[in-house]
Amino acid sequence: MLSYRTRLIAWSGALLLASLPVALAAPEPPPFLGEALAGFSAWDANGDGHLTLEELQKAVASPEVKGAQAAAAVALRRAATRKTHALPLPLTREALTAAAQHSPVGAEVAEEPDGGEKPGAPSLVASYAKAYATIMDSPRDLFVNGVPHVEGFRQAKLGTCFSLAPLAACIVRDPAAVAARFAVTPTGYTVRFGQDRVVAVPALTDGEIAMTSTTGGDGLWASVYEKAVGLYRITYDGKTGLPLDVASKGGSAGTMLSVLTGRAIKRFSCAPWHSGQESPEALNAKLKELRAMLAENVAAHRLATVGAGNKGLKVPSLARMHAYAVLGYDVATDLVTIRDPHGQTFAPKGSPGLTNGYAVSRGVFQAPLGEVVQFMSGFAFTQDTPATASEPKPASTDPGASTD
Repeated sequence: MLSYRTRLIAWSGALLLASLPVALAAPEPPPFLGEALAGFSAWDANGDGHLTLEELQKAVASPEVKGAQAAAAVALRRAATRKTHALPLPLTREALTAAAQHSPVGAEVAEEPDGGEKPGAPSLVASYAKAYATIMDSPRDLFVNGVPHVEGFRQAKLGTCFSLAPLAACIVRDPAAVAARFAVTPTGYTVRFGQDRVVAVPALTDGEIAMTSTTGGDGLWASVYEKAVGLYRITYDGKTGLPLDVASKGGSAGTMLSVLTGRAIKRFSCAPWHSGQESPEALNAKLKELRAMLAENVAAHRLATVGAGNKGLKVPSLARMHAYAVLGYDVATDLVTIRDPHGQTFAPKGSPGLTNGYAVSRGVFQAPLGEVVQFMSGFAFTQDTPATASEPKPASTDPGASTD
């Protein structure tokens, strides 16, 4: 059996050559406004002539809302929850008509390489078209190729990075073991967390397929997993709400790594590099400690995540308040291999580093450990011991946040 290091090297090389099956392009969608108005009455649950966020969320989660109308509901729900230029709610038919008529038809969905929003109003029409294409193009198989692959795995506009980063780390280490956590049932799926916590997941709706992470045609496993995370939080953490909305409220990647694997975790904080109060000697000692933890983690074939908080340096193409998977560490070069759930590709303008950013291919980049600690908030490493109920859970402060 190939070692984890050998498989990681092989996977890294294959990253540049991998090409998953590409589905035929979806047909041109019907006009957005017509579909949105056609669905308005059904989505307006209390019949007051206004659409609220809760009503849009329920439309996305409804198996009765299909195809183009599901895509329209997704476009409106996304527009209503933007951090800037959000669509005002509650929404009347007249306001919906005006928003659609003033929406830039040809504009692409506004998004930066780090997943953030570009300045300016988004296009409802473009968002609708993208959602429609996702619904029409996505294979309905759980795993198209038998096991999951991370090459086309990209986070959607949901705050689920804290759960996607641990999943990516697990897939790169052992995709077959991840696939074994999923099962197809007559009514949907099951997903197993840890050793014995199995969550029943109803079949995905068209709206949920359009709202959730994409896999580049590799199957519905990412969408099923995100819905399962929401159901896990409802079942075991006492959260309330619809599964995708509960799943997207942010959290700790380290805690989720423990939940997914059933293993205890050990944390390492990068706060000393952000405080400006530590001596160079103290920082060097802490860096030596972190190097030893990373080396031990890799040698033992364990998993790790790393998170960026709201402190530390802002590196081009990499988001703050965001979780990442740690894929490897090279002791000889001191380089850490990291994967961003956004799955972006980025070329720095100038020498790679903290100022210009790092070369990113499908979310994967390498950076010197001495630089990583300057823009990340902390690491979480799995241990060989089982997780316990007393595992500390640092609080997130923003959707999609990761404190480790």
